[in-house]
Amino acid sequence: MTLEKKILVPLDVSVKTFRELQFVLKNAPLFNWSVFIIVPFENDQPDNKENVDQQLEGIIDQVKRDFPLVEVRGEAIQGSMLQVILDLNTSEHIDLVVSGQYADISHYTTRNIMEGLVEECYMPILVLPESKPIPDLHRIGVMTSFHEDEIESIKLVEQLFDGKLFITVFHIANEGEKDIALERMHEWELDVRGNIKKVDIDFLVIEANRVIDGVASAITEKGIDILVVTSIAETFVKRIISRNYFKEFAQSQLSQPTLFVRCD
Repeated sequence: MTLEKKILVPLDVSVKTFRELQFVLKNAPLFNWSVFIIVPFENDQPDNKENVDQQLEGIIDQVKRDFPLVEVRGEAIQGSMLQVILDLNTSEHIDLVVSGQYADISHYTTRNIMEGLVEECYMPILVLPESKPIPDLHRIGVMTSFHEDEIESIKLVEQLFDGKLFITVFHIANEGEKDIALERMHEWELDVRGNIKKVDIDFLVIEANRVIDGVASAITEKGIDILVVTSIAETFVKRIISRNYFKEFAQSQLSQPTLFVRCD
């Protein structure tokens, strides 16, 4: 029997964040997820706390009626959305945070997540795009730079989804460097397969001048449903920031569900 994973879903009852909750609840039985809903609130007046508690209670009651097989609990916590999530990072074991890309969550995601993954040990965060229907999940695409620590991230991704999704590991090579990248990918494939038992995994090299263009090509070619972006050793991170990869990902409006994972 596989281990249960705790999925954190932050809700802002003033905006339409219930889409992310529906996504998690739909997939929870398949991937053995339990669901922890939090509703942050900043107004410390007693009547506001009581109102938030009542709203959360109603949400959980509805969830239990609609998804009786899913373990779910919730808590209203005083503080900003960002601060509450960061505090939970140290106080609770959370396997995955699922959020949307708008409102306060958008500010958190686009501005702070990738920096945080480099500087702190943040939880993996799956960001769902607002402007595109969320696909049924069949394939995950993990972008690699051939760093040894990324193997642990691939293992983590496999565990989060209970080993039930196909994984494509892909590398973006600059134009004119594809042959070299293919040789390195062959070596990398041997390393990955030697450390990961999963057989439903393939490897791909995409040639492109811009990382964003290469990612789009990989998504189209392989039918990737979730893109995985990892942060790795500080020296590499500095290099990708200097080449504006960081800005490209941070400033782009995500069109694909994207999972940000820290590598150590």
